[in-house]
Amino acid sequence: MNCAEFRRAKLAVPSEAPAAALEHRHACPPCAAFAREVDILEDGIHHAARVAVPEGLAEQIILGQRSRGPFGRVARWLRRIGGGGPIWFGPALGAAAATVVIAIGGFVAFNLAARTDPLARVVIAHVVSEPGFEHLRDNVQHAAVARVFSRYGGRLEGSLGQVHHLGNCVIDGVVVQHLFVQTPAGDAALILVPGNPREARPHTQGEYTAILLPLKRGSLGIVTRSRDSALKVQELVTRQVRVEG
Repeated sequence: MNCAEFRRAKLAVPSEAPAAALEHRHACPPCAAFAREVDILEDGIHHAARVAVPEGLAEQIILGQRSRGPFGRVARWLRRIGGGGPIWFGPALGAAAATVVIAIGGFVAFNLAARTDPLARVVIAHVVSEPGFEHLRDNVQHAAVARVFSRYGGRLEGSLGQVHHLGNCVIDGVVVQHLFVQTPAGDAALILVPGNPREARPHTQGEYTAILLPLKRGSLGIVTRSRDSALKVQELVTRQVRVEG
Protein backbone atom coordinates (compact mmCIF):
# COMPACT_ATOMS: atom_id res chain seq x y z
CA MET A 1 0.00 0.00 0.00
CA ASN A 2 1.38 3.42 -1.00
CA CYS A 3 0.71 6.81 0.57
CA ALA A 4 -2.10 7.79 -1.80
CA GLU A 5 -3.91 4.47 -1.25
CA PHE A 6 -3.50 4.74 2.53
CA ARG A 7 -4.90 8.28 2.71
CA ARG A 8 -7.78 7.49 0.38
CA ALA A 9 -8.72 4.48 2.51
CA LYS A 10 -8.38 6.45 5.76
CA LEU A 11 -10.66 9.24 4.55
CA ALA A 12 -13.22 6.76 3.18
CA VAL A 13 -13.56 4.65 6.37
CA PRO A 14 -11.61 6.29 9.23
CA SER A 15 -12.51 3.61 11.81
CA GLU A 16 -11.29 0.62 9.80
CA ALA A 17 -7.65 -0.27 9.30
CA PRO A 18 -6.70 -3.41 7.32
CA ALA A 19 -3.38 -5.06 8.01
CA ALA A 20 -1.72 -3.39 5.01
CA ALA A 21 -2.82 0.04 6.25
CA LEU A 22 -1.47 -0.63 9.75
CA GLU A 23 1.86 -1.70 8.30
CA HIS A 24 2.07 1.40 6.11
CA ARG A 25 1.11 3.70 8.99
CA HIS A 26 3.84 2.19 11.17
CA ALA A 27 6.47 2.61 8.44
CA CYS A 28 5.48 6.09 7.18
CA PRO A 29 5.62 8.99 9.70
CA PRO A 30 3.81 11.51 7.40
CA CYS A 31 0.90 9.11 6.92
CA ALA A 32 0.86 8.38 10.65
CA ALA A 33 0.50 12.13 11.31
CA PHE A 34 -2.26 12.31 8.70
CA ALA A 35 -4.10 9.40 10.35
CA ARG A 36 -3.88 11.05 13.78
CA GLU A 37 -5.49 14.23 12.42
CA VAL A 38 -8.32 12.22 10.86
CA ASP A 39 -8.85 10.33 14.14
CA ILE A 40 -9.01 13.61 16.09
CA LEU A 41 -11.62 14.93 13.67
CA GLU A 42 -13.69 11.74 13.94
CA ASP A 43 -13.57 11.84 17.74
CA GLY A 44 -14.81 15.45 17.68
CA ILE A 45 -17.70 14.54 15.40
CA HIS A 46 -18.77 11.62 17.62
CA HIS A 47 -18.50 13.77 20.74
CA ALA A 48 -20.68 16.48 19.22
CA ALA A 49 -23.29 13.91 18.23
CA ARG A 50 -23.58 12.75 21.84
CA VAL A 51 -24.33 16.20 23.28
CA ALA A 52 -27.84 16.19 24.75
CA VAL A 53 -30.31 18.94 23.78
CA PRO A 54 -31.90 20.52 26.90
CA GLU A 55 -35.60 19.92 27.33
CA GLY A 56 -37.71 22.89 26.24
CA LEU A 57 -34.94 24.42 24.12
CA ALA A 58 -37.28 24.99 21.17
CA GLU A 59 -39.73 26.97 23.29
CA GLN A 60 -36.94 29.05 24.81
CA ILE A 61 -35.59 29.97 21.40
CA ILE A 62 -38.97 30.86 19.95
CA LEU A 63 -40.12 32.91 22.96
CA GLY A 64 -36.81 34.63 23.78
CA GLN A 65 -37.51 38.36 24.04
CA ARG A 66 -33.89 39.22 23.20
CA SER A 67 -33.36 36.74 20.40
CA ARG A 68 -31.71 38.00 17.23
CA GLY A 69 -31.44 36.64 13.73
CA PRO A 70 -33.98 34.27 12.10
CA PHE A 71 -35.16 32.78 15.42
CA GLY A 72 -35.86 36.28 16.75
CA ARG A 73 -37.95 37.05 13.68
CA VAL A 74 -39.97 33.88 14.23
CA ALA A 75 -40.61 34.94 17.83
CA ARG A 76 -41.76 38.42 16.80
CA TRP A 77 -44.06 36.95 14.17
CA LEU A 78 -45.66 34.65 16.74
CA ARG A 79 -46.18 37.56 19.14
CA ARG A 80 -47.86 39.60 16.40
CA ILE A 81 -50.38 36.91 15.57
CA GLY A 82 -51.02 36.52 19.27
CA GLY A 83 -51.95 40.20 19.65
CA GLY A 84 -48.63 41.34 21.06
CA GLY A 85 -49.01 39.63 24.42
CA PRO A 86 -47.42 36.51 25.80
CA ILE A 87 -48.13 33.30 23.94
CA TRP A 88 -49.60 30.32 25.73
CA PHE A 89 -47.87 27.16 24.61
CA GLY A 90 -50.41 24.41 24.54
CA PRO A 91 -49.41 21.03 23.15
CA ALA A 92 -50.34 21.91 19.56
CA LEU A 93 -48.57 25.28 19.44
CA GLY A 94 -45.56 23.89 21.30
CA ALA A 95 -45.25 21.12 18.73
CA ALA A 96 -45.59 23.62 15.89
CA ALA A 97 -42.90 25.86 17.38
CA ALA A 98 -40.55 22.94 17.82
CA THR A 99 -41.17 21.97 14.21
CA VAL A 100 -40.27 25.50 13.05
CA VAL A 101 -37.03 25.45 15.06
CA ILE A 102 -36.05 22.00 13.80
CA ALA A 103 -36.84 22.98 10.21
CA ILE A 104 -34.76 26.15 10.40
CA GLY A 105 -31.92 24.33 12.15
CA GLY A 106 -31.98 21.58 9.55
CA PHE A 107 -31.93 24.11 6.72
CA VAL A 108 -28.94 25.95 8.21
CA ALA A 109 -27.04 22.73 8.96
CA PHE A 110 -27.70 21.42 5.43
CA ASN A 111 -26.42 24.58 3.78
CA LEU A 112 -23.33 24.79 5.99
CA ALA A 113 -22.53 21.16 5.25
CA ALA A 114 -23.06 21.72 1.53
CA ARG A 115 -20.62 24.63 1.53
CA THR A 116 -17.82 22.62 3.11
CA ASP A 117 -16.05 21.16 0.11
CA PRO A 118 -14.26 17.84 0.79
CA LEU A 119 -11.25 19.25 -1.06
CA ALA A 120 -10.76 21.71 1.81
CA ARG A 121 -10.31 18.79 4.19
CA VAL A 122 -8.02 17.03 1.73
CA VAL A 123 -5.62 19.98 1.33
CA ILE A 124 -5.42 20.36 5.13
CA ALA A 125 -4.64 16.66 5.46
CA HIS A 126 -1.95 17.00 2.82
CA VAL A 127 -0.26 19.90 4.62
CA VAL A 128 -0.42 17.98 7.91
CA SER A 129 1.12 14.93 6.25
CA GLU A 130 4.05 16.96 4.90
CA PRO A 131 5.65 18.54 7.98
CA GLY A 132 8.63 20.83 7.63
CA PHE A 133 7.51 23.08 4.78
CA GLU A 134 7.67 26.12 7.05
CA HIS A 135 11.39 25.47 7.57
CA LEU A 136 12.26 25.55 3.85
CA ARG A 137 14.09 28.63 2.67
CA ASP A 138 14.36 28.26 -1.10
CA ASN A 139 14.28 31.50 -3.05
CA VAL A 140 11.65 30.87 -5.74
CA GLN A 141 11.57 33.59 -8.39
CA HIS A 142 8.38 35.52 -9.16
CA ALA A 143 8.50 34.41 -12.82
CA ALA A 144 8.38 30.74 -11.82
CA VAL A 145 5.36 31.33 -9.58
CA ALA A 146 3.63 33.30 -12.35
CA ARG A 147 4.16 30.43 -14.82
CA VAL A 148 2.57 27.94 -12.44
CA PHE A 149 -0.49 30.13 -11.86
CA SER A 150 -0.86 30.71 -15.60
CA ARG A 151 -1.22 26.94 -16.17
CA TYR A 152 -4.36 27.09 -14.01
CA GLY A 153 -5.77 30.17 -15.69
CA GLY A 154 -4.63 32.72 -13.13
CA ARG A 155 -2.56 35.80 -13.99
CA LEU A 156 -0.23 36.84 -11.18
CA GLU A 157 -0.27 40.64 -11.19
CA GLY A 158 1.69 41.27 -8.00
CA SER A 159 3.74 39.59 -5.30
CA LEU A 160 2.19 37.18 -2.81
CA GLY A 161 5.26 37.39 -0.61
CA GLN A 162 8.48 35.41 -0.38
CA VAL A 163 7.99 31.96 -1.93
CA HIS A 164 10.24 29.49 -0.12
CA HIS A 165 9.07 26.31 -1.86
CA LEU A 166 7.49 25.32 -5.16
CA GLY A 167 7.15 21.65 -6.00
CA ASN A 168 4.93 18.86 -7.24
CA CYS A 169 2.92 16.63 -4.88
CA VAL A 170 0.38 13.88 -5.40
CA ILE A 171 -3.07 14.05 -3.78
CA ASP A 172 -5.38 11.10 -4.45
CA GLY A 173 -3.43 10.24 -7.58
CA VAL A 174 -3.55 13.79 -8.95
CA VAL A 175 -0.39 15.86 -9.41
CA VAL A 176 -0.74 19.27 -7.73
CA GLN A 177 1.62 22.19 -7.17
CA HIS A 178 2.46 23.00 -3.56
CA LEU A 179 3.88 26.40 -2.62
CA PHE A 180 5.01 27.62 0.78
CA VAL A 181 4.75 31.41 0.95
CA GLN A 182 5.80 33.88 3.62
CA THR A 183 3.05 36.46 3.04
CA PRO A 184 2.52 39.81 4.81
CA ALA A 185 -0.44 38.09 6.52
CA GLY A 186 1.63 35.14 7.75
CA ASP A 187 2.91 31.81 6.46
CA ALA A 188 0.63 29.96 4.06
CA ALA A 189 0.64 26.77 2.03
CA LEU A 190 -0.88 27.30 -1.43
CA ILE A 191 -1.98 24.19 -3.30
CA LEU A 192 -2.97 24.41 -6.97
CA VAL A 193 -5.32 21.56 -7.91
CA PRO A 194 -6.31 20.85 -11.52
CA GLY A 195 -9.89 20.06 -12.52
CA ASN A 196 -13.22 21.82 -12.16
CA PRO A 197 -12.90 25.16 -10.33
CA ARG A 198 -14.16 24.93 -6.75
CA GLU A 199 -14.85 27.52 -4.09
CA ALA A 200 -15.38 26.99 -0.35
CA ARG A 201 -15.73 29.10 2.76
CA PRO A 202 -13.10 28.79 5.53
CA HIS A 203 -12.96 25.26 6.92
CA THR A 204 -11.07 24.69 10.18
CA GLN A 205 -9.71 21.29 11.16
CA GLY A 206 -7.43 21.02 14.16
CA GLU A 207 -5.06 23.97 14.11
CA TYR A 208 -5.38 24.58 10.36
CA THR A 209 -7.89 26.52 8.25
CA ALA A 210 -8.39 26.05 4.50
CA ILE A 211 -10.13 28.22 1.90
CA LEU A 212 -10.72 27.25 -1.74
CA LEU A 213 -10.67 29.81 -4.54
CA PRO A 214 -11.67 29.01 -8.13
CA LEU A 215 -9.31 29.57 -11.04
CA LYS A 216 -10.00 29.11 -14.75
CA ARG A 217 -8.60 25.58 -14.93
CA GLY A 218 -8.55 24.41 -11.34
CA SER A 219 -8.66 25.55 -7.74
CA LEU A 220 -6.34 27.22 -5.28
CA GLY A 221 -6.28 25.86 -1.75
CA ILE A 222 -5.05 28.27 0.93
CA VAL A 223 -3.99 26.61 4.18
CA THR A 224 -2.84 28.54 7.25
CA ARG A 225 -2.66 27.99 11.00
CA SER A 226 -5.54 30.34 11.82
CA ARG A 227 -8.84 31.46 10.34
CA ASP A 228 -7.87 35.12 10.57
CA SER A 229 -4.65 34.52 8.66
CA ALA A 230 -6.48 32.46 6.01
CA LEU A 231 -8.94 35.30 5.40
CA LYS A 232 -6.12 37.82 5.07
CA VAL A 233 -4.22 35.61 2.62
CA GLN A 234 -7.46 35.13 0.67
CA GLU A 235 -7.80 38.91 0.41
CA LEU A 236 -4.18 39.18 -0.76
CA VAL A 237 -4.64 36.50 -3.41
CA THR A 238 -7.83 38.04 -4.78
CA ARG A 239 -5.95 41.34 -5.17
CA GLN A 240 -2.88 39.88 -6.82
CA VAL A 241 -4.26 37.03 -8.95
CA ARG A 242 -6.67 37.74 -11.80
CA VAL A 243 -8.66 34.80 -13.14
CA GLU A 244 -8.68 34.57 -16.92
CA GLY A 245 -12.06 35.24 -18.52
